[in-house]
Amino acid sequence: MSKDDLLSHKYRPLVLLILDGWGVAGAQEGNAIHLAKTPFFDELAVKYPALILNASGEAVGLGQKDPGNGQAGHLTLGAGRPVSTGLEQVNQAVKDKSFFKNTILNNTWRQLKKPQGTLHLIGTLSACQNEVAFGAMVELAGRKKIKPFLHLIIDEAIDDKLAAKLTVVEAALTKAGGAMATLMNVTVGLNLKNDLAATALAYHLITAGVGRRVGSLQKLAEKNNADGAWLDKPIVLVGSDNKPRAVVQAGDAVIFFDYEPRARHLLKAVVVGDSDNKIQKISDLQTVTLNNYENDLPAAIIFPPLAVKETLSEVLARADLKQLKISETGKSVEVNYFFNGGRMAAWPNEERVIVASPAGNAADFTATEEVGQVAAAKIKSKIYDFIVINLAGADEAGHGGNLEAVKKAVEQTDQSLRQIIKAVLEVGGLALVTADHGQAEEMIDWQLDAPRPKHTDNPVPFLVVAKKWEGYNLGVSDAVAGDLSLLKPSGDLADVAPTILKLLQIEAPEQMTGHSLL
Repeated sequence: MSKDDLLSHKYRPLVLLILDGWGVAGAQEGNAIHLAKTPFFDELAVKYPALILNASGEAVGLGQKDPGNGQAGHLTLGAGRPVSTGLEQVNQAVKDKSFFKNTILNNTWRQLKKPQGTLHLIGTLSACQNEVAFGAMVELAGRKKIKPFLHLIIDEAIDDKLAAKLTVVEAALTKAGGAMATLMNVTVGLNLKNDLAATALAYHLITAGVGRRVGSLQKLAEKNNADGAWLDKPIVLVGSDNKPRAVVQAGDAVIFFDYEPRARHLLKAVVVGDSDNKIQKISDLQTVTLNNYENDLPAAIIFPPLAVKETLSEVLARADLKQLKISETGKSVEVNYFFNGGRMAAWPNEERVIVASPAGNAADFTATEEVGQVAAAKIKSKIYDFIVINLAGADEAGHGGNLEAVKKAVEQTDQSLRQIIKAVLEVGGLALVTADHGQAEEMIDWQLDAPRPKHTDNPVPFLVVAKKWEGYNLGVSDAVAGDLSLLKPSGDLADVAPTILKLLQIEAPEQMTGHSLL
């Protein structure tokens, strides 16, 4: 069958399957994808057209050497072009000093000085862009003679490297006249499982000092870094009087300095409240976020996002095609908000299914199996034209830094992939299998000789799976034999949306700078 025949065939549904955090790299000790048993993915890479795509740096709207991330990856996949997420805007603003003249920040300082309130900084420090923003805010607070207090969410490996990092962070805060106020693990602070009890813990920690009271964080971390148990419960830093160093209250200012909106549950607790969980909205509180965490929340935004027009979902809605987005709780924003170009509202004929992520440590438990089951059933219903599915296992486990846990997550992803693809082939559909960024393929930092629970700058797979495409070659040598690490990138994530439109026989809008990979 010729390529023209393959492209002219009508596939229904057309499925975009995003294996979150599944990058491509050579065989090495820290490559959980290589070490895991993934017979089905390996089979697909041999039987069907397989390429690899750039998913980091400028290809997804980031800085030249920046690793990919979920926000940039989904935004690029849905927009059909690299879209500046604003991360470079943050870095550039700090570099050229315009950050220190930012209107939102300076208004915050002025209002804060009037009632002598306290400045609270909330976020993580695992991503380089967060470190840049945090450092600039602490420096600016020091210049303005405002004491900054940090409520730190730990989303990285808990080891001696973290203890050293905390020393540096505390020194910067002390220099500015502030201090570390509280610490919490990722399960409590980011609540990726949508567990209201976790949000309540975080809220009461920062507003009432409810947690394990500690006088010297450094000694605690150095003594207990072996198993990370010291962060099982939220920690409150106290003074010599055993009282919390700082708690969020009326008249204060709170700045969420993470660029990605992962702490939106805690933000909503502070500015909206939740009476069912004894969470009271804090009145007379200045609330600021680095980026837009969620539409219609009463928070000032330092770097407002640009609205992205003519996205894939918008084009398909205009063509009156029925769309479905499937994700688990922890990835719902990526799939529904960023994939739609920063639009939270669904388009006409667009449905969404959000599978509840199981309770527990975000690094150990995901709903990958349940998402696979739901997706297969929806595909077999034969009522959708286009379906986006996110399998979160490799990424979520990757953030924990435990190689064995990541291998298990990758293997579960492979099993769910089998279930989904089987359904696609059964109904005569077509699936494009890719990822938003790399992570699970590089779980060891060889320079530091330590776990590497971070995203990578590696390329990601791109497979075309349909009965009619079996055995078809897109110019890739058969000698590769399914080892995608031997390939060179054939394109970027921005090329996926134009490819989908090509398969659906819809003309891509001129705003999409990507090109069809077929």
